[in-house]
Amino acid sequence: MPYIGNDIQFGELTSQSFTGDGSTTAFTLSYTVANPTSLIVTIADVIQEPTTAYTVAGTTLTCTSAPADGDTIHVRFLGRVVDVANAAILQDSDQDTKIQVEESADEDTIRFDVAGAEVATLTNSALTLKGTTPTLTIGDAGAEDTKIVFDGNAQDYHIGLDDTDDDLVIGVGSTLGTTTAISVDENAKVKVDVGMLGPLYIGDTANANNTGGLTINQLALDDEILALKSSDIAHGYTSGSETDTYGHFKKVSSTLGGLLMTALREDSGGNEGTLQMHIHGPQTMTTTKTTVNWNAAWQVFVKNHDGANSAVDATANGNVFSLNVFKASAAKFIFGIDEDGDIYQDGTSGNAFDAWDDAALLRGIELWRSQEHPDKGQILPSRFDANAYTKEHLNLTKVMNIVPDDEWNEGARSTINLTETSRIVSGAVWQNHEMLDAIIETMEERDAGFTAALKKKFVARGLPTQILDWDGDIPDDLVKPDVAPKAFNAD
Repeated sequence: MPYIGNDIQFGELTSQSFTGDGSTTAFTLSYTVANPTSLIVTIADVIQEPTTAYTVAGTTLTCTSAPADGDTIHVRFLGRVVDVANAAILQDSDQDTKIQVEESADEDTIRFDVAGAEVATLTNSALTLKGTTPTLTIGDAGAEDTKIVFDGNAQDYHIGLDDTDDDLVIGVGSTLGTTTAISVDENAKVKVDVGMLGPLYIGDTANANNTGGLTINQLALDDEILALKSSDIAHGYTSGSETDTYGHFKKVSSTLGGLLMTALREDSGGNEGTLQMHIHGPQTMTTTKTTVNWNAAWQVFVKNHDGANSAVDATANGNVFSLNVFKASAAKFIFGIDEDGDIYQDGTSGNAFDAWDDAALLRGIELWRSQEHPDKGQILPSRFDANAYTKEHLNLTKVMNIVPDDEWNEGARSTINLTETSRIVSGAVWQNHEMLDAIIETMEERDAGFTAALKKKFVARGLPTQILDWDGDIPDDLVKPDVAPKAFNAD
C-alpha cells in the first residue's frame, strides 16, 4: 500500500500499552494519529469500537468509560500522522513514481517522477515540463471556459478557451471574452478583434506614421516582405518566386530601398490578367484639363527629395516613366515620358511606307474611323475618296487593327497603331517635300529665275530653303528671320 514516511519493518505495526486504574479515561499516545480508525484498541483483550468506545485528538486517546483497575489497554497503530515538513519523498510501493522535495541537500526544487522518468520540476520561479512530448492539459473536456491569467503589476492578460464559441482567445485583463485582441476558431482561422485600437507590428515595435494599421519590418533581409499565395496556382517560374505565389512585394535595392511589385501567372491562356488594377470612384469625373488641374481617377505623383526631409524639383529632362519588356535575355525599352512631358519610344522597329501614298493612308484611317463612329462629327468628302485605301490595306500596313464584321456588330471597334501612324505622318510630310521639289524643279526648267524669286518668298516668310538648292547670298533688302537659322543654307 502507498505510504508516507518510513516503511514497515519486518511486517510489524507499532503498539503501546496502558493499565487502567478505574478512573482515568485519557491516555497519551506516543504518536499523533488522524482519526480513531487509525488505531486498534483492546481493553482486557476485548476490541473496542472506534468513535463509540474511544476517540482520538492528536496524541490523546480518550475512552468513553474508564477502564477497570488493572485492565490492560493495548493500542496498535495502523496509521499515524507524519510531519511532512521533514519528509523528503512521497512515492509509491515500487518507488518509480514519486515527488521529491530535495533530491540533494538544500536544492529547493520539487521533482516529479512518473514510471521512473522525471516529468516536471518546480522551483520558486519556474515550472518546467519534461519528456519527449511534454503536455499541459487544462480542463477535462467539460463544457466550461478555461484560461491562464498573467497577473501583472499594472495590467493583467489572459489566454483561454471560450467554450461557447469554441475559440482560443488572447485578451486584456483577467476576464475571459470581454477584451479579446486575437482569437482562433475551430477552423484555424485567426481574427484580430475589430475593437483593437492600436496598430499591428511585425518585426517592429513603433511607427509614428501608422497608428492603427499594419507595420512590417524585415530588418536586414532582402527577400519578399509580403507574399500572396494560393494552393490553386502552380506557375512553375520558381526563379521569380515559389510556384504557388501569385504576387509579392520586396525591395528594389537591398541598401537603397524602392518597392518592387511582382505578379505571376501560369503559362496558359495568354498573359491577360497577370496584373490588373480596378478603380471604383464616384459617378462624376473631373473634366478640367489644365497643367495645374488635371485631377483624374488614376494619378501617379513622382516626387524627389534631398535625403534631408525636403522635396526638390524634378531634374530637367529627367526620366519619369518607362515601359520595358524582356527580350533577347535583357530588358528592352519600349516607351517613356520625361520630366516636361516629352514622350519617347523605341524607334528601331516598325514599317516604312515609302511605297504607299502616306497622305492617302492617313485619309483612309479617318474615313474608316468615320464609318465606325458616325456620331463623332463629320469628315468632308474628297474626290480622292472613291479610290481610298480599304480596310484590308489598313490591316496590311498594321496602322489599324480592323475588327471583323461579326465582332463589330457585337460592339467591338478597331484600334489605331499610334506608332505607325506617326511614321505615316512623317512619311507624308517627306513625300510632300519631294513633290514640292519636283514642282519647283519643273517650274525652273520652264521659267529660269523662278527658284531665285521663290527663295525670296521663302526667306521673307521664315521658311527653310534647302528645297530650293540655291547657295547664293540673301538679298540685302530681305531680313533673315531669327527662327531656325540652320534652315537657311544661303549662309
